[in-house]
Amino acid sequence: MSDASIEMPPLGQAVDCCAAPDEASRNACALCTKPMCRTCGGYVNGRAVCGACLAQIQQELDAEQADASHVPGGVVGGIAGALVGGGIWGAVAVATGLAIGYLAVLVGFLAGYGVFIGAGKRRSKQLQFVAVGCAVLGLLLGKYFIVGHFVMKEFPDSGLSYFDSRLFRLFIGNLSEFFELFDILWMFLALGAAARATKPTMTRSRASRPAS
Repeated sequence: MSDASIEMPPLGQAVDCCAAPDEASRNACALCTKPMCRTCGGYVNGRAVCGACLAQIQQELDAEQADASHVPGGVVGGIAGALVGGGIWGAVAVATGLAIGYLAVLVGFLAGYGVFIGAGKRRSKQLQFVAVGCAVLGLLLGKYFIVGHFVMKEFPDSGLSYFDSRLFRLFIGNLSEFFELFDILWMFLALGAAARATKPTMTRSRASRPAS
């Protein structure tokens, strides 16, 4: 039986457990804390919940699932979040003189959250790819802003600006040199933060859980 086909009473209504009372007493729903047996209910993000809570969550999940119509809004929101995050990362670097790596995670989070908001607070695997793509954009823009600032500071008479094609070619041509090992680590975490912002909640029936 698929998760979507499970029909349970509304949240808060009593649910009869199919196991003996002593079995039920050793297991409680992770959400409402009511007793349940090993075969009733299901799992939400790996946590055991009773049938009533599972049904309520399934209804909420059905309402938050994204389709193709939500992607354009997600892209717009993700780009906006990426620009804000990249701008913050670059601004802090300019203000402190340091390219603080862990702020890259903020870029990823804002990109992913922007996708989530832009898509009408929907989640899906497709939106996760959009969030990761927007996070990459934000990270590149933030790094470009940081590199550009230090290059212009080092060569004040060059006449360079952020919109100068020479600076852009310099950045693209030496991209690998501007990313150190720790930068790659922080960016990996940033992409993870972006993906989590739009990750669908996972549910499954208790019968599908492997025996321990």
